[in-house]
Amino acid sequence: MSSFAIREKIKPRLQWIEIARVIALVSVILQHVPPPCPLNGPILNASLALFFLVAGFFSSNALFEPKQSVVKWCRARVLTLLYPYLIWNTLYMLLSGAFFHGEGNYFIYLLNEYGICSAPSLTPLWFLRDLMLFTIIGALLSRFPLVLCALGIVALFVNRIGDSCQYPSFLMFGDFVVGLMLARIPRVIDSWRQLPLSLHGGLVLGYTALAIVYAAGVREDFSSISSGLGVAALLSLGVIIEETWPRIATRMMSLAQGCFFVYCSHIFVLIIFLGLFKLFDSEIPAWVWWSTVPFVYAGAQGAYILLRRFCPHSLRLLGMQKANKKSSLG
Repeated sequence: MSSFAIREKIKPRLQWIEIARVIALVSVILQHVPPPCPLNGPILNASLALFFLVAGFFSSNALFEPKQSVVKWCRARVLTLLYPYLIWNTLYMLLSGAFFHGEGNYFIYLLNEYGICSAPSLTPLWFLRDLMLFTIIGALLSRFPLVLCALGIVALFVNRIGDSCQYPSFLMFGDFVVGLMLARIPRVIDSWRQLPLSLHGGLVLGYTALAIVYAAGVREDFSSISSGLGVAALLSLGVIIEETWPRIATRMMSLAQGCFFVYCSHIFVLIIFLGLFKLFDSEIPAWVWWSTVPFVYAGAQGAYILLRRFCPHSLRLLGMQKANKKSSLG
C-alpha cells in the first residue's frame, strides 16, 4: 500500500469546518458588493484558498484508495460539478441577455462565456471550472503522489495570471494539493481541533492585524504564505465559535447546508439589490453597500429553504443535490 494510502476515514461534515466555510462565503459575497471593501482582499484570498484546500482534503479518500476506480470516481465527480456549472451559467446568460450579444465568431464567443480562455459569464463559477480541472489533474497523477505533491508546492508560488479569473489559478491548485496531502497525516483534524483556544485566538488576531496592514496599503503584495495563515485563521475562528458560542455555531452549521446554492445564486440576489438602489437619486455610501451582505446571504439562503421545502425537484434540476456532496461548498 502506498505511503499516501488512507489511514482513517474522514468525516465529511465537521461543525467548525462548516462554520469556517460560511465565514469564507460571506467574504466572497462582500467581494461582489460595490465598491470593494479594502479589508476584504486578504480575507478573500484566504477564503478561496480554504475552499480549494477543503475540496482537496475530502477528495483524498477516493484519489488514494487502492480499491477505488479513480477514473470512475473522477468522471462522476466532474460530471456532478459540470451540470450545475452549465445550468447556472446558462440561466445567467439567458436573464442577462448574454446569449444574444455575441459578435464575430459566435461559437468562440460561447466558449468564452462558458469559461474557456475567459471568465465564465457568471463569474463566481470559475471556482467550479478550476475545481473540475484540478480533480482531473489529481486523478491523472494519483498514482504518482510525489510528483503531484511537488507540482502543488511549485504552484503555491505562482500567482494567478491576471486578476480576471480568465485562466485557472495555479495558486489555488497548490491549495488543492495541500489539502490532499494534509489528509494523509493521521489525526490531523483532531490534532488541529484540540489545540489550545489561546493559540487559535492568536492566529485569528494575528491574521486580522496582517489584513489591516495590507488594507492600509503598507504592503501591496499578498503571498501564498499569507494566504496559508489566513486559512489557518479561518479554521481557528471556526473552532473558537464552536467552543465559545455553541448556539451561534449550531445556527451557522444549518446555514452551511445551503452554501453551494448561496454561492451560485447570490449574484442574482445582488442584482435585485442593485435595481432597488437605482430607485434612489443620491449616491449610496460604501458602508451601506457593505451592510447589505447579510441580506444578500439571507435572500439566497431563504430561496434555498423555500425550494427545498416546497419544490425539491427544482434543486435537482439546478444540480444542487449531488453537487452539495461533491464540492467543498456543501
